Amino acid sequence: MTTFLIVALAVMTLLCIVLGRYYWALAQSVEARRKGEKELHDEWLAERMHWRGCVSRVASVLDTNVGGIGKRVSESVEIAEALQKHAPEVFKANRGLAYWLHANDQFLHALYDATAEHVDPVQRRRVHEVRKNARPNELFIRIYEEAGLPPIVLPELEWRRQQATSANL
Repeated sequence: MTTFLIVALAVMTLLCIVLGRYYWALAQSVEARRKGEKELHDEWLAERMHWRGCVSRVASVLDTNVGGIGKRVSESVEIAEALQKHAPEVFKANRGLAYWLHANDQFLHALYDATAEHVDPVQRRRVHEVRKNARPNELFIRIYEEAGLPPIVLPELEWRRQQATSANL
């Protein structure tokens, strides 16, 4: 019986040593994982702060730089209107100009759409005023027709034209 107890004690000691090593390795693994996750988290926070700063700077430019996006959208259309009214031959002489001005207008609207939630409410009102009257679309269609150019009909432009037509009915 004594031999049995000694063997049982030895087995239990050996089992404790093996389980202790296993537990120690497991604890080391968990600690290493925590460190790795903390590094990833810190890296993610730094990147988030970087992009938040970028978005903030872009929003600041859209709000305030040279009148903001609302002013740029409005003036883009005013430039095309002034050229069409006072010098329509410019569009015939430089056939790409109408497309460039129209593309500029579309780009500014797309830029506004992508950043609208970060733009100042005053700028939002300006852009919505320009959009509400569908002036740019009718203007560019007139410019294309008077210059003898085939119009660019994009789905968005077609949708706006339909909205303007249904609003006039």
